[in-house]
Amino acid sequence: MSDTRPSFVEVYQPANHAELALLRPTLDHAGIRYFVKNEFASIGARVATGPDALSLMVAIEDVMGARALIVEILRPECQDPPG
Repeated sequence: MSDTRPSFVEVYQPANHAELALLRPTLDHAGIRYFVKNEFASIGARVATGPDALSLMVAIEDVMGARALIVEILRPECQDPPG
């Protein structure tokens, strides 16, 4: 029996749960397969770092799409202005 589950790699470490909340709807809508490592280990007012840091894990096949969406959402100043 072959294992058909996708392999996941880290593509981003959100600074906090608020930043993660900005990313989730777009990743979901785009059909990006992901999970958040340490999502519940880092709940609280502090910013988690080191082994407790939030880690956005994306299926290998979705890495390029996920990275493009992250840049689009979190770095709008890098995009060309309209017009």
